[in-house]
Amino acid sequence: MLKGVSFWESLISFLVLLILPISTFSSRGVVPLFFILLVSQCGYLVSRQKHVHFKNFFKIFKRNHLFIALGLFLLWSLLSVIWSLDPRQTFQLWIKLLCLFLAGITMTVLSQDFEAHFKRRLLWSLSLGIIITNSWLLIEIINQGKLIALIKGKDFHLTSYNKALSLEVMLIWPIVASCYYFLNTRLDKEFKYLVYIFQFSFIFQTIIVVLSLDATTVKIAFLIGIIIGAFSLIMNRLMPWLLLSVCVVFFITSPLIYKEIFTSDRVANITQNFIKKPSFYHRLHIWHFVSKNILLKPLTGWGLDASRSKYFSQTILEDEIKKKTPLLNIFELELLPLHPHNFPLQMWLELGFPGIILALYLIGLILISINKIFKKKYNRAAAYAAFSTSLFVSMGSYGIWQSWWISGLWLIVIFVRFLESKDG
Repeated sequence: MLKGVSFWESLISFLVLLILPISTFSSRGVVPLFFILLVSQCGYLVSRQKHVHFKNFFKIFKRNHLFIALGLFLLWSLLSVIWSLDPRQTFQLWIKLLCLFLAGITMTVLSQDFEAHFKRRLLWSLSLGIIITNSWLLIEIINQGKLIALIKGKDFHLTSYNKALSLEVMLIWPIVASCYYFLNTRLDKEFKYLVYIFQFSFIFQTIIVVLSLDATTVKIAFLIGIIIGAFSLIMNRLMPWLLLSVCVVFFITSPLIYKEIFTSDRVANITQNFIKKPSFYHRLHIWHFVSKNILLKPLTGWGLDASRSKYFSQTILEDEIKKKTPLLNIFELELLPLHPHNFPLQMWLELGFPGIILALYLIGLILISINKIFKKKYNRAAAYAAFSTSLFVSMGSYGIWQSWWISGLWLIVIFVRFLESKDG
């Protein structure tokens, strides 16, 4: 039996090590790895003769308000099929979300039964994966992506690494907290010095990679994570209410903010001298267009996954682009390319006011849970940093229903919760 346990521990550790290296080659590769990890977790627990009683899952749903919030969200998303622009497309996405949510919940519940030493082992495996990823990215930055171009072709650009970098700046926080744990245990001075060197090298390497790649949202998100984590050490009791208040105000008012205040021409007049990135100005057009359509149907939204509907496939031509944002030197601009690149706006557009309320309910539960779950301040700081980093990335980059993104968020939840075993 011990050999079986050892096999599953080694397999899970290896899979965790692969998470970020695989994401550098293909972000979609995170999804099958996510489900393989789920199966491996089941194998590990069975080999330890810890039978999983699925009846207990229903008890967990009753007790855990986070899971209740996810259930209500799935219910409202399913109801949106009725008024969706494309009911078939909405239902297909709903099935995908159901599978990802059930897998994520199951992994989260099962991982709580891992022993403390195994959780630490997995965190170190994750840190090794980040070091390998950073080393690869540094090599690619130096040679301008020539190595990966041999595999993916000449059209590959360094910006394609931004998804892997997004996952990295969200996953780094439990590693930092884990290092701090070792520094506060009774260890030999020589070993502590090694941990100090490892932590410094690890963080320094990540900072160099983040600054070197052209990923503005990731840079800002990483900085916000550092700031929020640092402030949570000082104002622990105030932090969840401060973050929740900011989220409530911004999420509720975001359609009006992007429609009336952060308009493309107004922002461009202020930023064009120091922000030269065309994608930034493109997103201003996207957010303005999405906000106008939100206000046409704010109560229910246009249905889950409506962002991809042909109904919103509109463009503006060169003359109008140059009037508002001269830096966008292109002939035409697509106003909604598959998703709004903005979490609150996508929730408003697709699921309306109830969707936003459910999102805020979930955010509030997460923030309050962080204070309850983590007893040591550096673990709480890591949790707040991971939360704020993830939230900011979702407000400036990817579609919130992308499978790799949802899988990544579940993995962050699991690794951050590993820090609980050290709180004892």
